[in-house]
Amino acid sequence: MTTLNKKAVAGYCYKIYLSILGVLFLIPAVAVSQSATETNPVSTAAPLLRISADTRAAALGEAGIATSADASSIFLNAAKTVFAKEEGGLSLNHVSWLREITSGFYLLSLSGYQKIDDKQAISGSIRYYNTGKVEERDYNGTLLQLATPREFAIDAAYSRLLSDQLSMSIAFRYIRSSLGASVNAGTTSGGAGALLGDISVFYNGVDDEGRGFTAGAVLANIGTGKIDYGSDNGNNGFVPARIGVGAGYHLPIDDENKLMFTADFNKSMVPLIPDGANGIDEYYDYSVIKSYFKGIGNEAFSVSAGAEYIYKDLLSVRAGYFAESGAYGGRKYMSTGLGLKLNQFGLNFAYIVPSGDNTLGNALSNTLRFGVTFSPVKE
Repeated sequence: MTTLNKKAVAGYCYKIYLSILGVLFLIPAVAVSQSATETNPVSTAAPLLRISADTRAAALGEAGIATSADASSIFLNAAKTVFAKEEGGLSLNHVSWLREITSGFYLLSLSGYQKIDDKQAISGSIRYYNTGKVEERDYNGTLLQLATPREFAIDAAYSRLLSDQLSMSIAFRYIRSSLGASVNAGTTSGGAGALLGDISVFYNGVDDEGRGFTAGAVLANIGTGKIDYGSDNGNNGFVPARIGVGAGYHLPIDDENKLMFTADFNKSMVPLIPDGANGIDEYYDYSVIKSYFKGIGNEAFSVSAGAEYIYKDLLSVRAGYFAESGAYGGRKYMSTGLGLKLNQFGLNFAYIVPSGDNTLGNALSNTLRFGVTFSPVKE
């Protein structure tokens, strides 16, 4: 193929990429029509687990269950890890969170994986969520308490091939949260922890030319799903257990240009707080298993869709759309991002685009994420 033809193909691919993105942006907007004011929203503890630490997925509208494997796969579907091109890898991600509301909120994560052999891989991660300092004052402006909430999570996962195209993973997670902690008269209280786990599967239908479908499913954050900071603490609740499914399609145009399209659907398994005077007491009395069954009946779900254009495996241009029902928070936004790769190192950037009638009213507007990747072994 001549240089001219290569440029023409690249331009054609980019036009296809933009055209399909336009369709992808419409799908979640049509699918999610509820508003938070019309629906009783679910309330969860441990908000760390609702924030995606994967910068690449963030640029794709938070879709990542069925995308290709990388060093951040443990956050969305650890079963992908055995299909990674490299033998191992590391990823460092930073999320500046809720910057339109206040400063000091950020999520920092480190993740990585290592293949044991052609059929097995292990992966792990650590996440730290900082929410700065929160002052509580009375009507006279007198400081009642100064909260310094923090959260962190440690993950470990084992992934294995079940067949040439199917893999499965089991992940274990310990989370420690101090959202119920306060500094008052020189004392501290309100810390709590939980032991959780994920079960995930991944189907890789991509052929030797890089063309084909992928799919995945995950049952996330199951286990000792209650966070109890102590009696009479308004932050008590259930961790954000969920069921997620995803699908993707990989389309190589030639040796230098590739496209990837993906979409995820996530359903919350957290129960709603029942109506009535005794609703909150009934809610806290739910067992973990009962909470899952109660949560299945809620209307809390989210949909994500994204597309990625890859040039020479060096440059990636990404965009996506995220939307969720009113019962899940009602967030809706577009995202975009870039990926750069040079030998063993890579950089990823993601940005939540201001959108809607009142862009400043969107707490996630202008959120910037970035990540650094490293592969000790070249492809």
